[in-house]
Amino acid sequence: MNTEGTVTLLVEGVQYPFLWKYFVLFVNRIQNNMITTYFENLMKDYLVSIGDYSREEFISRIKGNLNIKSLVYRNNEEEIEIEKAMDKAEESMVKNPDLRFDFSVTASAQMRQLRFWNALQSYKRDVKLRGKSSHLGKYYIERCLLCIHLENWRKALIYANKSDNAILKCAVNFHEKKFRVVFDMYQEIISQIGWQSIDFISKFEVFCIFGLSALASAQPHELYIVESFLTFIDNTVFNSIKEPLTSFTRCEYNSILPALSELNLLYSLSPFFNGVQSNLEQEIKKNIIRSTISSYSNISIPKISSITGLDNNSVVLLACENINEGLLNAKVDIHKQIIRFDEPNNLDISNMITMIKSEEKNFRISYEYEISNKIRSTTLKRWRRTESGPI
Repeated sequence: MNTEGTVTLLVEGVQYPFLWKYFVLFVNRIQNNMITTYFENLMKDYLVSIGDYSREEFISRIKGNLNIKSLVYRNNEEEIEIEKAMDKAEESMVKNPDLRFDFSVTASAQMRQLRFWNALQSYKRDVKLRGKSSHLGKYYIERCLLCIHLENWRKALIYANKSDNAILKCAVNFHEKKFRVVFDMYQEIISQIGWQSIDFISKFEVFCIFGLSALASAQPHELYIVESFLTFIDNTVFNSIKEPLTSFTRCEYNSILPALSELNLLYSLSPFFNGVQSNLEQEIKKNIIRSTISSYSNISIPKISSITGLDNNSVVLLACENINEGLLNAKVDIHKQIIRFDEPNNLDISNMITMIKSEEKNFRISYEYEISNKIRSTTLKRWRRTESGPI
């Protein structure tokens, strides 16, 4: 996928103020002067619309400068002055309860003006003064997005997980490399993306986030979830995520990693993908190894290599990593070039169904026996308490 196609998909449906976060990455990371100039002008137009020209120098400074340490604009003097004014307003409210001042409205205005740190303080102040108990009243979504702007992902994760927005939880957990958490949210993500408007992330990113999390964590008996997801996105143009997922469901493991190269631009141009690539690719490779050998009692390392497209050394290292993390019950014999399992790695589906039915049957028999004994015991007690025999 080329740069123009990627940025078009990334910003589809995204609105200000979060759109600013994407534009900053585009201007800084894209090595095409025509494209960066286009987004640079869009950023300056927005600054004109909010009457703020102080960030123009920041835009010029970050343009194409890959060595810059921080892409977050902060004006400490301005932030302190604004916060002093908010402190005075808070003091007035405390002294005079009849005085009405809605700090959440102030916070919303500060977000539009790109004063992210001040907006975060205003939301905190509003929660403190009003003592709101509901999730909506605590502004978890807004505070999470502000923390992302300020590159405080640890706090963003806390707020995201407290919110009722599945898409936000999915995106932040993905950035924090919690791929299994994202995969387990499938039903929430699909149900929410179908009816709720999203203005901080594109659907393309959401679909890529879930698809990649599936590649990193889905087990063989969970392929029906991946197939369901592929059906859901069947009518979309997002072939760059559909192809590797299709290969995964067909056990064509050697096709997955080459197909993923289509998504490489995401890791530098999306705030939610930034810094994830290395860990994600390692988890996908580990899951490919687990999926490949799941139906074997023993298998040679060269055979795994031919199935997955990974070299022998990588296969050994990835298998050992899986074993050390308790994800595989196996032993690697380097001399014989074989991976052996002490027990079957995964239960066959039919065996699993038989086992579940057997457990259900045993539970039902045990339960009926217990109830029967209770009835018999109660009847016997009542019979003993009467002179004329059982009632």
